[in-house]
Amino acid sequence: MKTSKGIPRLERLVVILVCIFLAFGAIAVWKLIRSPLAERMTIVTQSTPVVLVPAAQSNSSAAQTSNNPSQKAETCGNTGSLLVLFTGEDTAQGKWPLGADAVRVAKFDFDNKKITVVAFSRDLWVKTPGLADQNYLETELGLAYYYKKQATNGSDNDRVTVSTEIVGQALYDNFELKPQNYFTIQLDSASAMIDTIGGMDVVVPVAITTEYGLQIPAGRQMMDGKVASEYVRTFVQGDATRLQRQNLFIKALQDKILSANILPKVPDLYKQFDNAIVTDLSPKQIVDLACMAKEVPQSQVAFHEIGADLVTEQAGGILVPHVDEIKAKLKEWLGQ
Repeated sequence: MKTSKGIPRLERLVVILVCIFLAFGAIAVWKLIRSPLAERMTIVTQSTPVVLVPAAQSNSSAAQTSNNPSQKAETCGNTGSLLVLFTGEDTAQGKWPLGADAVRVAKFDFDNKKITVVAFSRDLWVKTPGLADQNYLETELGLAYYYKKQATNGSDNDRVTVSTEIVGQALYDNFELKPQNYFTIQLDSASAMIDTIGGMDVVVPVAITTEYGLQIPAGRQMMDGKVASEYVRTFVQGDATRLQRQNLFIKALQDKILSANILPKVPDLYKQFDNAIVTDLSPKQIVDLACMAKEVPQSQVAFHEIGADLVTEQAGGILVPHVDEIKAKLKEWLGQ
């Protein structure tokens, strides 16, 4: 099967939760505060897997804490941890379908005030028994999302849920990694969101010209949504340099979102998020995770990826995973 290497955009999706926190803080949803915003993701387990992350716990009662001195202190009203699947859906029309163009799993460790993010390439070749009815027993991780959505009827939110679910199922079937919740964003909406907050002030260390001919000079630049999106996604100067650019962008985005002048723009942000995001997190959980994004120091935010040392690249850009090595790395990065 002929494929193309997808270009992941806005790789570190964790900080988007801060925007969600602001948006939901502007509306009265307390009656539904603990209800999921979309259908739950269900991952079928054929046997008992290696459990990398315990179920999240929420112990907000001060009495419980005082009666159990050994119990760990809460962070943002929670103890334990939560494993969330972040998926970026790319609906751009091109020569090849993209589907899930960004796949990330983030562990929010409330006990140790730490966030760990693991990136999976959309080109990772995985077993997909959930697509057996479509004769795709194996395919690329990103395309699994695309194939499932194309074959599913119903509302767009329902189609996004089952498509994200097939990605989560593939992570479990191949690597025994079982996300507890999901958060899917349509990446084509990211540019408009950046425009809504007034653009991004980013210090560009080295001038670049992207593969589409966009020239971005060195120095402090005020980027609109189109330029910012291209800045973080381009592969010019190599992948390692791209990751450095994304780190700079994430820091600038955090500073901008947490500034007071964003609050008047919350209604517009809410409308955009409402149309661009599907998640089974509740508003309460989103607030708690956004709190983590603010409370956790940068030194305790770790980013990992299933990189070249854990895969074998074949013709067409397909990445065949070294399954046992990946399982070991996931346990190292995300284990208790």
